Formats: sequence, structure tokens, C-alpha cells
Amino acid sequence: MSKLILSLDGGGIRGAATTQFLTHVENKLKTDHNKSLRDCVHFYAGTSTGSIIALALATTDMAMADINKLYNYQNAKKIFSDNRGWFEWDGINAPKYEAKGKSKLLEQKLGSAKLSNVANNKHVLVVTYGIERRKPVVIKSTDKTHRKLQSWQVADASSAAPTYFPTKELAMKNIESAFWLVDGGVTANNPTMCVIA
Repeated sequence: MSKLILSLDGGGIRGAATTQFLTHVENKLKTDHNKSLRDCVHFYAGTSTGSIIALALATTDMAMADINKLYNYQNAKKIFSDNRGWFEWDGINAPKYEAKGKSKLLEQKLGSAKLSNVANNKHVLVVTYGIERRKPVVIKSTDKTHRKLQSWQVADASSAAPTYFPTKELAMKNIESAFWLVDGGVTANNPTMCVIA
């Protein structure tokens, strides 16, 4: 039996176009086949804003319409709040936006979901980039050491676009020290080949 992969790329607030499209697809599936998007997809993959959508679909029970509502004007204002840290230690080199609004919104919406919440025989993969080791970090539900990671923290790390948001720290059980991670778009903005591999 064939398996369906849903691969969602980065693009910041343009994730709204992705969620709009997926909402229409789900509505058509419900009308014509009495199925949801989750009924049809076996493997979710995401980078950056795509990781937020992939993790919401794979690890929560949020309706596609609710995922679509993540990309509204009020949430954009919370996420893209200017960093006023001119007098911080990094001063002029500080990221353009504060991370607090994005982190808080992701934690609120994705809640306590973990990678282990993925339904039977389904998987999720998220692309990030480790700046200390200067190599991609692929976080996936097929890796036992990743299954306890909280979805909102993984999404927060995968969407930490350099120069726009600060680097995110994420403790990884299989690594002695925590990883400092940035947006997966640094290495694979479209995660299709990662999920196929």
C-alpha cells in the first residue's frame, strides 16, 4: 500500500497560504469522501513555518480551520514584535524580533503535545540547523530519543530564522549538551528530500 507524505516548506507568514490550501483540501475530502486530512497522510514533514503546521497536524487534535487561524493579524502582531534590545550585550546585532510572543503562542496552541503523540504508524519530521556543530539537525518521531520533545519547542527552534529571531536552546537526550538551533530553512527550506531519505 502506498504512503502519502505531506511536506510543508518555510516562508514565515506565507504559511497562511499553505493553511488556506490545506483547509480547502480538507473540506473537499470531507464533502466527497467523509475523510479528514489526517486520515490520508502517513508522514508529515516541515521546515520553519511548515514545521508549525506539520507538528500541529501530527501531534495535536487541532482542526485544520484552527491551524489556519494561527496565521491571523493578531497573532502576527504578537510574533513579529520589534526587539528593542539596543542596550543588550548584542546591541545592534540583536535579532529584529523578540522571541517571547512566538514562543508563548506556540506553547499556548500546541500545549503539552510531544512527538510521541503522533498516531499509530504515522510519523513527523522537522528540519532545524545546529549552529554549534554547523550541521542540519533532523528531529523525527522515528527516533526514540526525540519522542519526548515537546512539539512547541521543536516548532519554535525550526522557525527561529537567523537575524529575525534569537537562536533556540533545545536539550537533546542523545547529546550531552543542549543544542543551539536555528531555522531549518538554513539547510533545507523544503524538507521533501529529508523525509524521502
